[in-house]
Amino acid sequence: MTEHHDHRDDCPFKFATLDVCDCVEKNMLDRIEALETKLATCETKLATCEKYRDAYAEMGRIGTQAVRDLEAKLAECEARLGKAAKELEWQSSQPEAHPFMAQHARATLAEIKGESHE
Repeated sequence: MTEHHDHRDDCPFKFATLDVCDCVEKNMLDRIEALETKLATCETKLATCEKYRDAYAEMGRIGTQAVRDLEAKLAECEARLGKAAKELEWQSSQPEAHPFMAQHARATLAEIKGESHE
């Protein structure tokens, strides 16, 4: 190691030895301060990323539950419509009944299930 070092621009001891000035210490303190600033920035960004990660996970959970709820409601609707179609078939056998109602109920049920009603 040489006895001379890189001095700061504001150092009055440009050509002094290490034991005369504190440029090395100031340079190290400046570097530590810069690293602490970067660390704080990284921690802030990490906290933001974690917040978004948690929000996306919650949205996924809510979306999954919404799909399950809708599937349950659809199954209930299919069951009710199937029951209604059977009741309408029975009613269509009566003299005053309208047979197209049972056909319409069966066609609607088939459409919901993605089947052919013909």
